[in-house]
Amino acid sequence: MHKALKKRGYNVKSCASAEEALRAASSRQYDIVISDIGMPETNGYELIERLRLLPHMSDVPAIALSGYVTRRDVEAALAAGFDAHIAKPTDPATLIEEIERRLQRK
Repeated sequence: MHKALKKRGYNVKSCASAEEALRAASSRQYDIVISDIGMPETNGYELIERLRLLPHMSDVPAIALSGYVTRRDVEAALAAGFDAHIAKPTDPATLIEEIERRLQRK
């Protein structure tokens, strides 16, 4: 996915953990957040809730990219602060389409 986004012209910052993402976001503004839900130590729900507490990240569009795909999972992602939920595995074109839709709304 990283390669497909870079090929499309996006400047991509990948983080190996939620803690790394929080450190990166604490000192820089990002245009969009894409996160998995199932991660070790800090899950995606906790990550987005903590990101939303940062004033400069409170309204940044966020997409959950997850293998958890029941209606309840989607509702939980939206309730936690994500703006969209995309089921994994996904086609890069689907993700890019959603990214562009979210950035246009911003």
